[in-house]
Amino acid sequence: MEAVVEKQEKFILSDFVVKDLLPKADSNQFELFLKERGFKSSGSKSTKIYNMKISLDKMADENFNDEMIHVESFFLDQVRYTSNRIIITYPFEMSVTDPLYSIRRFENFIGESIDELSFSKFFDNSLKITANFSKIYQSFSVSDEEILKVEQIYVRKVKYSDVKEKCEFVWIEIDCTAQEVRIHLENNAKNSSVKLQGKPMAMYKHFSGKLQKEFLVTPLPNPQEATLFKMYRKLTSYAEQEYLNKVKSYQSEIDDFTNVMIDTLHLSNDGTMDITNRIKWVFVRQLIQNDFDKFLKIQQQGEGRVKSILFHYDEGGTINANSGSSDDSDVEELDLERQSAYFDTRESIYTSKKLFSITINWTIELPGKKTKQVLTRYRAYKPFLMTHFLKENVSKGAYDNVFPRIKEFEKLPL
Repeated sequence: MEAVVEKQEKFILSDFVVKDLLPKADSNQFELFLKERGFKSSGSKSTKIYNMKISLDKMADENFNDEMIHVESFFLDQVRYTSNRIIITYPFEMSVTDPLYSIRRFENFIGESIDELSFSKFFDNSLKITANFSKIYQSFSVSDEEILKVEQIYVRKVKYSDVKEKCEFVWIEIDCTAQEVRIHLENNAKNSSVKLQGKPMAMYKHFSGKLQKEFLVTPLPNPQEATLFKMYRKLTSYAEQEYLNKVKSYQSEIDDFTNVMIDTLHLSNDGTMDITNRIKWVFVRQLIQNDFDKFLKIQQQGEGRVKSILFHYDEGGTINANSGSSDDSDVEELDLERQSAYFDTRESIYTSKKLFSITINWTIELPGKKTKQVLTRYRAYKPFLMTHFLKENVSKGAYDNVFPRIKEFEKLPL
């Protein structure tokens, strides 16, 4: 009588994988991944992952282990990107005495090795998710004796008013080289099941506190209102240049007129009003208003088009499209594609040289000379900068293209 060989189940479809991790995956990206790895790619997401399981279970152990590296890498990207479209960023200072300065210092501080502290519970069949955030992934990127980066994933079960209970994922990067923390969040409304809300300020306070306790990573302020102004200035000024040059050709006449009026009205010109410049921009404004559709088209030809802004007066007021607290992440912005909005705020913004919020439609190039628009909002809270990819799930490619762009504006002179 022949012995019956029981087929080994290698890839287990746990409740977490099927009910929580799989819904997080972008359908198109999942299909593309399956095609690239040679798995069946037709059917619903549930069918796809079941067919992938069948193929994985049939593999020899060595091939299975190699393939699972790719599978986990795919799902890691799905947690980090897709619906985790809000990234809050803040700097920290690191000295030679800090735990993350070197592997030796960190292991002495923690009392365990980096290998012991690296783990993934993605495919742990016993994983249970509760209403409290629990860490399900941690990895360390190292070079020689240096720690380059620490990456973590936290997850919890939470119920929001508009959807049934779901898993909420938070991805954290501690970039030791850049001395910067990046926390990737989902865009969630007010939850109805737990006290800790999923909005940026609440998440910042919660996780910056965790990192400070765990790694002695102390957050530094991240005032970025000047950087957002520099983005606004660069992305709008080139479209204004054609009209500004026309008026500049009459600069001597504007200067003469200004001087005559100052003398006639017996005004003291101490420079605080910059009368000549204001008169010049009255004419620039009129030229642009007479040609506003063309002006907007010129803006569309650049790397990014400013869609809207939120500006705080130094006296405490706010320019925005509705009333509300400036600390509320839902507060609306002023649509700069309306003539009056564009011009009525420009002078105040240039005087202040600060912006609280700006929304930009970035253009990114795709293969085959195609382009894609990525609508992105930036908000300069006092402790952190918020980058929010709007409208649609963000891919790794779009993130890698758009997210670093703000660094170039930080370098520009004010």
